[in-house]
This record gives sequence, C-alpha cells and structure tokens, in this order.
Amino acid sequence: MDAERGPVFYTLHNAVPDETQFSRETSRCLSCHDTFSLSGGGVPRFLFASTLVDTNGQTLNDMPGADTTDQTPMSERWGGWYVTGREGPPVHLGNILVAPHKAPKDLATLRRADLPKLAALFDTQPYVRDTSDIVALLVFEHQAYIHSLISRANFKSRTLIVRLGDGASPDAKWTDLPQPLQRTMRPMLEGLVRAMLFVNAAPVSDPIAGGSGFDRWFEAQGPKDERGRSLRDLDLSDRLFRYRLSYLVYSAGFDGLPGSARDYIYGRLFEVLTGRDRTETFSYLDAAERRELLEILTATKPDFTAATRERT
Repeated sequence: MDAERGPVFYTLHNAVPDETQFSRETSRCLSCHDTFSLSGGGVPRFLFASTLVDTNGQTLNDMPGADTTDQTPMSERWGGWYVTGREGPPVHLGNILVAPHKAPKDLATLRRADLPKLAALFDTQPYVRDTSDIVALLVFEHQAYIHSLISRANFKSRTLIVRLGDGASPDAKWTDLPQPLQRTMRPMLEGLVRAMLFVNAAPVSDPIAGGSGFDRWFEAQGPKDERGRSLRDLDLSDRLFRYRLSYLVYSAGFDGLPGSARDYIYGRLFEVLTGRDRTETFSYLDAAERRELLEILTATKPDFTAATRERT
C-alpha cells in the first residue's frame, strides 16, 4: 500500500526456491484490481471477496462471489477461505469443502462453526500456522476496504483539483477550494468519513474469539492515549472495535491524501465527535463514545489536533 499510488502489485515466482524474486506487475493484476478497468482505467484497489469454490479452487456454478466490506453480514463472509476461531450463529461461509462438479443443493448443511484448528480439513504440517484466525480476517477485511476508499479519494481528489481547481493547490484548506469543486468532491470524501466511522457496519451477533493470539498482538501496536486507550482496542462482543473510528487514520495512505481532502475529513470528524452533527446517520454513536473518540484522536493524531484547533 503505497502512500501516493495506493495498491502496488507484485508476483512471487516460487517454483524454484533458489531463484525467487518479486516482480512488479503494472497491467496483469489491474485487469481485476482496477476499479474502472472496463471503461479505460481508474483506481487500483484491493479485493477481498467471498466466493464459494470447489476443492480444486474453481468457482461453483451459479454462485458468483461478492466483495466483502464492513457492511457485509457475517453469514455471507469468507466463502473460499479457511476460518478458525469461535463465532456464534449465523455461521459464515468459510471452510466449506465441495467436490468438483458437485454444487451443493443445501448450503446450510455444509457450514462449519467453531473450528479451532485446520488439521481436521487438511494436512497442516507443511504450513507455518494451523489457524486462519477469524479476528485477523475481520481486521484484514476492514483494512482492505478502507485502504481502497483512501486510494480512490487520493486519485480522484488530485484529478478533480487539476481539472476544476482553477489553480488551487491540492494542499489548500478545504474552504479555499472553489465551490463547484467542493460539490464534486464532497460525496466521495463523505463516503470515506462514514466508512471510517463504521456507519451501517454489520453487527456481531455473538461473541467472537480467534485463539491464535492475533488479538493481543494487534492491540499492542498502539498508539495509545495517556489513559491507555487505542483505536486498535477490540470489542468482539457485538462489534469488531471498541472505539468506532478506523485506526487507518494513522496510516501512511491516509496521510498521503491531499491536504484539502484531509482538511475536509478532519472537519467532518470534528463535527460528528463534538456532537455538532446530530443527523440520523451517526445516531448510533452516543455522547460518551463520541467524547472518547475525540479524546483519543486529539491525543494521538497531532495533525488532527492542529487542523481543528480553531474550530473549538
């Protein structure tokens, strides 16, 4: 994930171990990973799909895959993936094994739940780990989803500023951009704001546990405020994160956004977290959670603090 270019793709030729090397891919991967490739090219993105396949890895007939985001119900995630850990009903689509040319008539009978290890499905001895942690997969999905939105905001913002900015700098303040440009950019940036605040995120119906230790490792990465709170703190009882603001606000990709785009996002976060935005969209955030999010972000993201100082 390059801070300016977004997703950059490589292949690793692993047939001859003594000669392995990474090869940069500039077109082949983009046949799928370019969002608007069928209309002349657009924005590269990560794909995290749920696709039911047989044991040869071939997609099952009449069961097309679907992109997975934070809004995807748990029951529709991880088709074609191995998943370990504990999840209550409804059971996900992971670990479903179907023989070639034998599409299932009743998918429900093939769902597997609470699989602590993968040894029951195949020989795990040649592999580094015998788990595919459900918590790690949830975090991975969120990260791929938000990074793709960040890449789109970066590419499109810079393009629009050149075309409609009337000479404005990409790093100008949001309020200094021409009004027509603001109207064009706002819906795209607002989508990123909502995703980072987990608007319409699918709930976790029962407590989730991974079992591999990933959760402890992830939470330890920080940054934390003076009270030890972090946007990486997990919940896993009725949602993924305890504090519903994406930790990717700390990422190099987010920091690589044009200054005007970040200024808009910071302004909107400030409006929501201070309660100035009381629209139905963010009504799931009560006053206590908004206050905690504002305190954590102010303490751990100096760029946000500086950008919103004059708004207080």
